[in-house]
Amino acid sequence: MQRLEIAVSTQGGCRIVDVAGEVDLATCRQLAAALDRGREPGVPLIADLADVTFFDASGLHALLAAHDSSAKWGAPLRVVPSGAVGLVIHVARAHYTLAVFPDRRRALEGGAAMTGPGATV
Repeated sequence: MQRLEIAVSTQGGCRIVDVAGEVDLATCRQLAAALDRGREPGVPLIADLADVTFFDASGLHALLAAHDSSAKWGAPLRVVPSGAVGLVIHVARAHYTLAVFPDRRRALEGGAAMTGPGATV
């Protein structure tokens, strides 16, 4: 099993949580904690999961919890998925809830997501 690597940074007026490795029941709390740590009032949060190789329902739960707290923070959660993450989001039909972007550049720009609130799909 590949270990989970997480880094939190700021770029283009957004907070970025970069995640690489496997997100499962054993590591989902690390993801949830990093998403909480990345929050700042009024600052969009990007969960860049492009380097995640495995993702299960526990990771999706962490994303949905972070999405649910967006109103409290006054800023949206934007998700950049890998293929593994995108598959779970799609199968769970969470793409109707989460703002999913094809890459970091588009997530930084904001605007309409591929799916989720404001989507123009």
